[in-house]
Amino acid sequence: MKKTLLLASALLLGTLSLRAQSVPQAQGQPAQGQRGVLWSAWIDGHADELWTDDAPAATKQAVAEYNANKGRGASIRGLRLGGLTAAQIDEVLKKRGFTRHDDVIRDSKTHDPILGPDHQPVPQLAYTHDDDGALVRLKPIGDPTSKIRPQPDVMKAVRSPSDGDYRDFDQEAFKVEAAGDRAIPKWPKEIKNPYKGTALENAFLDGWGDAAHGDVKAVGAEGPIPK
Repeated sequence: MKKTLLLASALLLGTLSLRAQSVPQAQGQPAQGQRGVLWSAWIDGHADELWTDDAPAATKQAVAEYNANKGRGASIRGLRLGGLTAAQIDEVLKKRGFTRHDDVIRDSKTHDPILGPDHQPVPQLAYTHDDDGALVRLKPIGDPTSKIRPQPDVMKAVRSPSDGDYRDFDQEAFKVEAAGDRAIPKWPKEIKNPYKGTALENAFLDGWGDAAHGDVKAVGAEGPIPK
């Protein structure tokens, strides 16, 4: 296994190096196209090997139920929200029976609001579906405090329990790929990174981050979205 990963790493490094000539990098981060190549090249055949052995039992159970199509997270299956405007996403989710919560971006540990450069909380909309635990987080103006994803984006997830508090990150069981329906870990702590200790370790995590978030089409200074 280790020899196979090392060979794959060498091949992918060559691929990424070639693509780097045509894909621009921003702020010292690997270009999104490069990260996507690395992530997709591995995940397609190893989706069941993504979680660390010590990931919470409740998370593994929730993933198993979602993968078995037993109702959990059913309302976000087939949702492709990337590329839409915040207002369009709001309309789509309302039609699917989601409940909207006007909130702000919060610290995942303290749950306190995160303040932007203007010292004001940064708006975030959360949409919940308590019947199946589905959750969608929408950052209509992005996150100006983030060095990695400051742009407007949207994320799909599933909670455990299904009616868990959307503000409590501990009750978020897993994320769902923005451009697909695959369950993926909610944060790096639960990812069993196959490239750990190699030159591709961080690029793989960046690929996970890109897979978990969809860019929202900016329409200028996005104002309040009518309820």
